[in-house]
Amino acid sequence: MTERPPLPEWLLGDWRREWIERAGVRRQPHSVDYLQAQSAFGDLRLPRARELIRARNFDELSDEELRQLTEQRGFAGFTTLQGDCVQWHHELDYQPCLEPELDEGRVECQGAHMMEFALDGSYSECWWRVAGSDGRQLVLDQRRDGRLEQLFILVGDRFFYARNRAVELPHAASFSALLAETSPSRETLIAYLDCELSVGRARGGTEPWQVERSTLPWRQGESFRPPLSCVGAETTLEPGWVQRANSLQAAELELLFGGPQIGLER
Repeated sequence: MTERPPLPEWLLGDWRREWIERAGVRRQPHSVDYLQAQSAFGDLRLPRARELIRARNFDELSDEELRQLTEQRGFAGFTTLQGDCVQWHHELDYQPCLEPELDEGRVECQGAHMMEFALDGSYSECWWRVAGSDGRQLVLDQRRDGRLEQLFILVGDRFFYARNRAVELPHAASFSALLAETSPSRETLIAYLDCELSVGRARGGTEPWQVERSTLPWRQGESFRPPLSCVGAETTLEPGWVQRANSLQAAELELLFGGPQIGLER
């Protein structure tokens, strides 16, 4: 990756959106987690109205449950800053789009909160920092021919994991537009939706890491094995992964990545 000017320290962490306001109306239709590290970000947006899904895989999902998954949102990539204007460059997007979205806004630090304002004044958002999501950070990714295949971000005790779908999404304004325009088969729709964006806790490395929210409902509550392990002073990355940023000391790496999560299936 090209070296970029550093982001302010206050921006780094796991931010949860409290509300978004448009035309004077405040709403929060999604449960939103936004994790920001120096060289990467991840954003997961699950509809608050998403019903409890007990399926253990795609094959067990009903057609209606598959439709519910098309309402999820999320993206990941890298972030740049000019003055107080932030640009989030999407390298992976859960929803289809007609062309790459220009995702930018003006941000202000207000204590434990962050305010974000659209440059055209169309919206404002209030975010609060999740406890324990400051300090140390680690960013790992896996790419193939420049395409982002997997991304792992750790900020404090919070992590974000993304796995890209195997097939590229057709161009469309949204999933609902794509379904209306192409009427994909169930098999094709599953291939479109087989994209994991998950957020969870490292739990200090003293017990297996845990997924809290995910675009794959059956992942929620499961243990998570990061793509890095540490035994003694030696760290090992899984094949294909590259370290992009790391502020952890050797003792922290051993504590976080040398514990119970080693040997778990992802």
